[in-house]
Amino acid sequence: MKAEVYITRCGDTCEYDEHDDLDTAIEALKELGVRGPLEERAGYGFTAPGYEGANYISFYVGLSGSTELHRPLKARETKQVINAFA
Repeated sequence: MKAEVYITRCGDTCEYDEHDDLDTAIEALKELGVRGPLEERAGYGFTAPGYEGANYISFYVGLSGSTELHRPLKARETKQVINAFA
C-alpha cells in the first residue's frame, strides 16, 4: 500500500510537491516565501497574502506518487499549519 504524504502547491504557477510529514511541508512553503496569516479554503488548501481566489495554496493528503486528493487535512493538521504562519 502506498504511504500517505502531504501535497502542496503554491498557486497555479508551481508544481505539486510531495512531503513525508507535516513539518517538512510547512517549512517548504516558508522557503517559497509564503507568509501568514493563512485561512482555510474548503478543506484542501489555504489562502494567504498573494495567494487568493483561484491562486490559492493547495495543501492536502495524497498517496505517494500521485497528486490526487486522498483526504483533506484533519482539523488538528489544519490548526498546526495556520499556527505555523500566525
